[in-house]
Amino acid sequence: MAIWMRKSIWSSQRVSNYLGKVWRLCKALYSLKQAGLSWWHTMTKSMLALGFKRCKSNAGVYYYHDKKTKALVIAIVYVDDVCFMGTKGSLLLNELKQKFMARWECHDLGETTEFLGMHISCDCKNQKIFIDQCEYLEKVLVRFNCKGTTLVLLRLLGRVRIS
Repeated sequence: MAIWMRKSIWSSQRVSNYLGKVWRLCKALYSLKQAGLSWWHTMTKSMLALGFKRCKSNAGVYYYHDKKTKALVIAIVYVDDVCFMGTKGSLLLNELKQKFMARWECHDLGETTEFLGMHISCDCKNQKIFIDQCEYLEKVLVRFNCKGTTLVLLRLLGRVRIS
């Protein structure tokens, strides 16, 4: 498989006379030191072009707030995993996902049940989301030979609201 690319804006001036040409990439993209940064700039431009704004406190979180309907769509990006969140069945959510999928080669896997090793379940009636890492913890216990130990469940405060 061959990968072809155009001259980057970061390329040296020596190659400026090759404008309009394409180059064959001889080195795997993931082994390039600047590949991650370049991909992240491209992803950010793409999300901004779709109307999303980037969260100031977390660079991997983008949000879209529709002023007319007051609907909110949140997108979490981590390397090559993206999770879109919004009201179930929302036309805005579906529209933004379709626009994203038109720009990036990806698939809609439906309702999120797992993301980054976390199990996610939802009680829509009571507007609650449950997140756990039990499967990950089981792997840690096995790895460190602690499988037969007694488990203690800890509950977080029930009235904590994330806004």
